[in-house]
Amino acid sequence: MVSLENTKSVLTSAGLLKDIKITAVFDSSKGQVTGSSGVNTYGGTYELKDNKLTISGLTVTLLGGPQSLIDQEHDYLNLLQASESFQITDSQLQINCGQQVLIFIVKD
Repeated sequence: MVSLENTKSVLTSAGLLKDIKITAVFDSSKGQVTGSSGVNTYGGTYELKDNKLTISGLTVTLLGGPQSLIDQEHDYLNLLQASESFQITDSQLQINCGQQVLIFIVKD
């Protein structure tokens, strides 16, 4: 199993619109997660304990955009803050968020 530490990834599935790029970068040196939530960029902190993942304190830039993308962004950020655990197999990162799952492709 690959570590989440210093992982860069692109969202591929979560039941969200697929016409924009959503990313997550986990920086272990700062304990921060950052990325693009579709319209805006975001940042926050994360904590790992075994395969348990807690993401909190997300902040977002305030750029405008179509309401459908703003709604998608809001859904994504709420899911991300509801993270409970994760697993990485091959080049796929799966973040379990209660009853939903965020699936990312891990990039080099």
